[in-house]
Amino acid sequence: MAYLRGKYGMLYYGYYDSSLRKDVQHPAGCRDTPENRKKLKEFLVRLNVELKRKKELLKGWRTMPYTISDSFKKLEEIYSDSPDGTKKDIERFKKKFLEYFNPNSPISEVNKVNCERFLLEIKKLKQKKNSIHAYGKRLYHYINFLANEEEVIVPFKINKYIKTKPEKVPKLTFNDEDFRKIFENLYKKSRLFRTTVFCLAYMGIRTTDLLSILCENIDLEKRTISFYSPKGKKQREIGFHKDLVPILKPMIDDIKTGKLISYKKPEHLGRACTRYFEQIKIGGKKYVARTFRKTFITHCNLVFRMDKSIVKELVGHKQAGITDQYYTEFTVNSMKDELKKYGFPLLDWMNNSDPNYYNEEDKI
Repeated sequence: MAYLRGKYGMLYYGYYDSSLRKDVQHPAGCRDTPENRKKLKEFLVRLNVELKRKKELLKGWRTMPYTISDSFKKLEEIYSDSPDGTKKDIERFKKKFLEYFNPNSPISEVNKVNCERFLLEIKKLKQKKNSIHAYGKRLYHYINFLANEEEVIVPFKINKYIKTKPEKVPKLTFNDEDFRKIFENLYKKSRLFRTTVFCLAYMGIRTTDLLSILCENIDLEKRTISFYSPKGKKQREIGFHKDLVPILKPMIDDIKTGKLISYKKPEHLGRACTRYFEQIKIGGKKYVARTFRKTFITHCNLVFRMDKSIVKELVGHKQAGITDQYYTEFTVNSMKDELKKYGFPLLDWMNNSDPNYYNEEDKI
């Protein structure tokens, strides 16, 4: 039962939390006056009703007709509008989790002992440490979903010595020789692929963002692009480098409206990049399409000393600092000014390999 208490002229309320099995106390945020006590007593009546409901739920959770299979159906329903990457992560976790748990078992089987046993077992897998940690992270999300959102299990904490841990791996970026080789051989490829590589190299955006860009949302005169970011779930507008204008213009003139880059999925774009790396003899270095993004960010920060806040905005990272998040407004013009510092002569590298590049009539 909830109670009211005065201390140092201020009011506090407390109650016994059945899920945590201990008393908890919270400041009411108001002074200890008869009027405030009356208002808080009305609040405590409603709180007692909720506490009683929660207590009854915790008493009967072991006999609830709710299975592990039911929980995954609900989880997939909730994440149905999420990016494909998130849905694939959930599917991978579900497949691995059900190797150790019977899908028809009651949800009470998802408890501290069994989950810790699951973590100990997956640590034995012959997979990369970060791949195993991905299963661990999904398990923690799953437990939180069952305990705090569905309220079908009693909350519990995983032993910190059993939890999976990520492995710090060196960031892979293109070295200068390979980066130059990519553009020196690019004239041999289709206009679609050339445009894709230049956009990845000069913009540093995610492949999912690149595939969502529409020709009608590109302003070549102002050098701005507006697009919807699937991962960020918001509309974004960024400036782009002047060297992209002669690359984008032929594509826009041909396509007019619709998607700038016509790969259906990020995976298709990724495979095209991997095949190209193999063709130019740099395929054994584990480069992927995402390496362009990492290289762009590294060059901006370490080589050209661009404003890190602008770089974060360009590539679509969430702001880490309070100042950046709440007090700094980034304009498209400030992005374009900073991009002037990005000084790799990518166009020259390709044009020197094929001086007649702009005169050829090639197809997308």
